[in-house]
Amino acid sequence: MEISNNYSQNNSYSKTNTQSSSAQTSFGEHMNNSKEDSSKPIQAKTSTEDYIEVNETQEDIEAQFVYTKDLRETDVNDKRGRFLRDIDENYPTMFQDIGISKDDEEIFRSMLFDNKITNEESRNLTFDQSKQLNSLFFDTLGKEGLRFFEFEDISRSIIHSTSFVGDDNFNKALHKTLNNNLSLNFHEMGKIKGELRYNISQRYYEMELGLDDFQAPSKMIMPDVFQKLELDFDSFFPDMLEHLDKVLSKKYDTQTRKQIELIDTNYRDIYKNYQDFKNVENN
Repeated sequence: MEISNNYSQNNSYSKTNTQSSSAQTSFGEHMNNSKEDSSKPIQAKTSTEDYIEVNETQEDIEAQFVYTKDLRETDVNDKRGRFLRDIDENYPTMFQDIGISKDDEEIFRSMLFDNKITNEESRNLTFDQSKQLNSLFFDTLGKEGLRFFEFEDISRSIIHSTSFVGDDNFNKALHKTLNNNLSLNFHEMGKIKGELRYNISQRYYEMELGLDDFQAPSKMIMPDVFQKLELDFDSFFPDMLEHLDKVLSKKYDTQTRKQIELIDTNYRDIYKNYQDFKNVENN
């Protein structure tokens, strides 16, 4: 998705002041400027309403307790946590500026009001909706804008899979595989994506395919290049599956074999889904 020129190059959303086109405030800067003296220990509420003495900065405490403290102190008639309130008060056209429809904006608001996105919520999104949120979170807001936002467990991996490489058929296949496999946990999703990055980099540099755990460090493609990469996946997957067949023909301890089989199964699922999406595109 093409991002509006209203956003800064440092992955923070910027607002143009209505009285001066040169006055800009980043999402992260706005949050930081609203804090009190961050050098003093403060009293912080726990989720059980008890008080504890902590030797952390104001910023640390706000990040740690934002999911309970912020909502508890919000007006009962205002169904927005800090994340949405800050967007509405400072960047009211953000959703529209990155091409999110009114219908999808309503869906996203109902999900994001509590400053987090859950696994179930991320699984219920379509590929296009996930891709829009990926653009909002990682292209537009960036690290500073997401400081007070929480991704539950696998939700970040599922959403971020929509922009893994420059080939949307591959991204759709990866997203569908991760989204539909309910048995995968956060670490297993990370392992699958790590293996893909490793071997796509190997193929890109015309080096031997392998398994990341068993090989010497590879020349890895830089993230900004990787997300724009278009590879011949019609040859990549068969070659990779052939290599995995050879690997699995050897003897391993139970745990190692289980890990290799996990990679093998998901490579096959991604390849099948990739072929399905390509067939739809060509018909």
